[in-house]
Amino acid sequence: LNDDEEIGSPHSKKTLRAVAEGIPYGLVFEPGLEDGAVVSSQSGVRWIKLTSTGKAAHAGLEPENGIDACLDLAHKVRKVAELAQPRKGLTINPSVIEDGTKPNVVFDKASVTIDDFPASAPRPTGRPCRRPWSASASAARAMSTRNA
Repeated sequence: LNDDEEIGSPHSKKTLRAVAEGIPYGLVFEPGLEDGAVVSSQSGVRWIKLTSTGKAAHAGLEPENGIDACLDLAHKVRKVAELAQPRKGLTINPSVIEDGTKPNVVFDKASVTIDDFPASAPRPTGRPCRRPWSASASAARAMSTRNA
């Protein structure tokens, strides 16, 4: 049993990998659904980190000299979230946004971690996923905007 799975298994990952080495399959227990139905499959999840780079400046004295990575990222997050197709099994959830170090600054870097729940995720292999994201072409177009 893994009680820290939802947060990336920071405490159990090493032990789980050691005891699971050479075992091709495992049982994943999920709570039942509201109507009492058993959860018999999962779509899997991929985490995608999107980072926007701008140019730092003092927000009160010279904001015109900065390029706000936070604003740029906000536009991109909205476009990426619009790629979700829940009826086709693709759920996209921008979940953790990181930016800045203090107020009164036009930030030069901002990032978001996006949960991608595809309907047909690759089978887990214990190695990082090397397959392109299922919506990569659309995502690239959505993220091609630049902050002017």
